Amino acid sequence: MLVTGKFLDATDQPRAGVKVHFLPESNPQPDGLGVLTAIVKTITLDVAGLIPGGGITLEQGQYLVHVGTNERDRFHITVPDSGATADITTLMEEQDFPEPGITQQGQNWRIKNGYLQVKNIDTALWHTIRLVGPAGMEQWDIQIPGEA
Repeated sequence: MLVTGKFLDATDQPRAGVKVHFLPESNPQPDGLGVLTAIVKTITLDVAGLIPGGGITLEQGQYLVHVGTNERDRFHITVPDSGATADITTLMEEQDFPEPGITQQGQNWRIKNGYLQVKNIDTALWHTIRLVGPAGMEQWDIQIPGEA
């Protein structure tokens, strides 16, 4: 996927010349051709604070994005398996924006209000997993539509 984006500081000024590191966190992953092991990619923002060259191509998976040298300027993105282009803000993960009811969270799962939820990797929506039925006759019930 081609990832584009603009980085600004707290005063809305471009982060010109700042290095941005894309550190893969979801590897290795199986792929149709073998095992996918992404490489750390580093870019330097242009004078307007934009990812240069019209964007950076990233393989599918989860990434920790580290902007500059401030330890607080880190966030996670999830990149789908797609040939499309996306602005980096649309790929940011919810774990970077805590919401009420979340007690635990992993890369593609969370506990919300006492229920296990898993993330659909195609739609990025959360689905609640429940076991229903008498003992020994449990079945999977996936709640649809998903929660954004």
